[in-house]
Amino acid sequence: MNAVFSSIRIADIVARIKLVLLNPKRCWDTISQEHTTVKVTTATLVAPLAVLAVLGPVVGHKIFGVYVEDFDLFWTAPLFYSFKSQFLEIAMMVTALFIDGWAIHKLAPQFYRTVSFERAFILVANAAIPAFLGWGMGIIPGLLRFKVFAFAYSFYILFFGFKKMLEVNPNAPKNDTLPALFSCALALMLLIHVVMHGLVEPMTPSPFLDIL
Repeated sequence: MNAVFSSIRIADIVARIKLVLLNPKRCWDTISQEHTTVKVTTATLVAPLAVLAVLGPVVGHKIFGVYVEDFDLFWTAPLFYSFKSQFLEIAMMVTALFIDGWAIHKLAPQFYRTVSFERAFILVANAAIPAFLGWGMGIIPGLLRFKVFAFAYSFYILFFGFKKMLEVNPNAPKNDTLPALFSCALALMLLIHVVMHGLVEPMTPSPFLDIL
């Protein structure tokens, strides 16, 4: 077995989740000191959370069904449709994390900040933990509405990560450019996710999508 994947430990993932969720400001003191890579972060953090985000709603749809308001009934989504829909959405989300990291890496110098692609990806990957968990809460369909709040909390965590993970250039002006950088990065990330969602939507099985 690959050494990277053999290093995946549930206890480590749970510890990271608790650190980020409960300490949105101080968690970056720990994360910024870690010596890790894109490959390791993807394998030991992003991949397990992505699996949870896919399986949660799939299991929920199979057990509880999906409430269809127009017909006032619960519809049990076929397993294939449900799995394909969730897989495509989460695959889009994971792909967007790589693009987000690259965008922040390229955008930072415009605001007198410096960050490598690797460090930028680690930044967005850790900040995305609440978003993955919010999606996984779909195991109980009624909780899926909290997904919006989970995504908002991810952006809140991301803001504090910008302060720790990005280095300030020596020639930076006295006025703080971080708020402007974060605002531009946030707008760009939202655009990236909207575009990615638009690319995935036509591939989503239409019977499942229409019901939803």
